[in-house]
Amino acid sequence: MKLLREYYELCEGGLPRYIKSWYNFVDVLSCLTTMVALSAIVWLGASTELHLVDALVALASLLNWFKIVWFLRGLSFSA
Repeated sequence: MKLLREYYELCEGGLPRYIKSWYNFVDVLSCLTTMVALSAIVWLGASTELHLVDALVALASLLNWFKIVWFLRGLSFSA
Protein backbone atom coordinates (compact mmCIF):
# COMPACT_ATOMS: atom_id res chain seq x y z
CA MET A 1 0.00 0.00 0.00
CA LYS A 2 2.82 2.41 0.89
CA LEU A 3 4.51 1.85 -2.45
CA LEU A 4 1.29 2.68 -4.26
CA ARG A 5 1.04 5.99 -2.40
CA GLU A 6 4.68 6.75 -3.16
CA TYR A 7 4.07 5.94 -6.82
CA TYR A 8 1.11 8.35 -7.00
CA GLU A 9 3.16 11.07 -5.29
CA LEU A 10 5.96 10.51 -7.81
CA CYS A 11 3.58 10.64 -10.79
CA GLU A 12 1.75 13.77 -9.61
CA GLY A 13 4.76 15.92 -8.83
CA GLY A 14 7.40 14.46 -11.10
CA LEU A 15 10.83 13.17 -10.16
CA PRO A 16 12.54 16.52 -9.38
CA ARG A 17 9.79 17.52 -6.94
CA TYR A 18 9.67 14.05 -5.40
CA ILE A 19 13.44 13.94 -4.78
CA LYS A 20 13.47 17.36 -3.06
CA SER A 21 12.19 15.71 0.11
CA TRP A 22 15.09 14.21 2.09
CA TYR A 23 13.07 11.18 3.16
CA ASN A 24 12.04 10.40 -0.42
CA PHE A 25 15.62 10.85 -1.62
CA VAL A 26 16.97 8.46 1.01
CA ASP A 27 14.10 6.06 0.36
CA VAL A 28 14.81 5.86 -3.38
CA LEU A 29 18.56 5.69 -2.82
CA SER A 30 18.26 2.86 -0.28
CA CYS A 31 15.95 0.88 -2.55
CA LEU A 32 18.28 1.27 -5.52
CA THR A 33 21.36 0.41 -3.47
CA THR A 34 19.66 -2.68 -2.03
CA MET A 35 18.57 -3.85 -5.47
CA VAL A 36 22.04 -3.31 -6.95
CA ALA A 37 23.68 -5.12 -4.01
CA LEU A 38 21.32 -8.09 -4.26
CA SER A 39 21.75 -8.24 -8.03
CA ALA A 40 25.53 -8.19 -7.63
CA ILE A 41 25.34 -11.02 -5.10
CA VAL A 42 23.18 -13.12 -7.44
CA TRP A 43 25.14 -12.41 -10.62
CA LEU A 44 28.62 -12.46 -9.15
CA GLY A 45 27.96 -15.22 -6.67
CA ALA A 46 27.71 -14.95 -2.90
CA SER A 47 31.16 -16.45 -2.41
CA THR A 48 33.10 -13.80 -4.35
CA GLU A 49 35.79 -11.82 -2.61
CA LEU A 50 34.71 -8.51 -4.12
CA HIS A 51 34.74 -5.70 -1.60
CA LEU A 52 32.39 -3.69 -3.80
CA VAL A 53 29.51 -6.01 -2.93
CA ASP A 54 30.31 -5.66 0.77
CA ALA A 55 30.40 -1.88 0.41
CA LEU A 56 27.03 -1.85 -1.37
CA VAL A 57 25.43 -4.02 1.31
CA ALA A 58 26.89 -1.80 4.03
CA LEU A 59 25.62 1.35 2.32
CA ALA A 60 22.16 -0.15 1.83
CA SER A 61 22.04 -1.17 5.50
CA LEU A 62 23.13 2.27 6.64
CA LEU A 63 20.50 3.99 4.50
CA ASN A 64 17.77 1.65 5.75
CA TRP A 65 18.72 2.32 9.38
CA PHE A 66 18.69 6.04 8.66
CA LYS A 67 15.11 5.68 7.37
CA ILE A 68 14.10 3.84 10.55
CA VAL A 69 15.64 6.47 12.82
CA TRP A 70 14.11 9.26 10.72
CA PHE A 71 10.67 7.65 11.08
CA LEU A 72 11.01 7.08 14.82
CA ARG A 73 11.92 10.67 15.56
CA GLY A 74 8.30 11.72 14.94
CA LEU A 75 6.78 9.32 17.45
CA SER A 76 6.02 10.49 20.98
CA PHE A 77 7.82 7.65 22.76
CA SER A 78 11.04 8.26 20.83
CA ALA A 79 11.11 12.06 20.91
